Amino acid sequence: MYFYFTDDHSLEFFANDRYTVLNAIAHNQVNVDGFPYCFLPRQEIADICKMPKEKVGKIIRELLDKKYLDLFEGKRGKYYLTEKGAKALWIIQSGERQ
Repeated sequence: MYFYFTDDHSLEFFANDRYTVLNAIAHNQVNVDGFPYCFLPRQEIADICKMPKEKVGKIIRELLDKKYLDLFEGKRGKYYLTEKGAKALWIIQSGERQ
């Protein structure tokens, strides 16, 4: 099965630190009533990714703006992968191409 990006972004969008941040958020999720989300502060995500906190903040804002992430219950600092983000991560990790 192939997934296609529905906007003007391609895998090149993730050929950098954005993938590292998205992957860190995906791997540090907890389930609350069957809904996974990441509640780590940006500093902890930065430490995991070995990047400055400011850079991680900028990347998270980009991922939120591009709808790869969303806020859990609208709360700052609690993120979850949208379907678009999960598909992008799956495509990158599985090596599938458009």
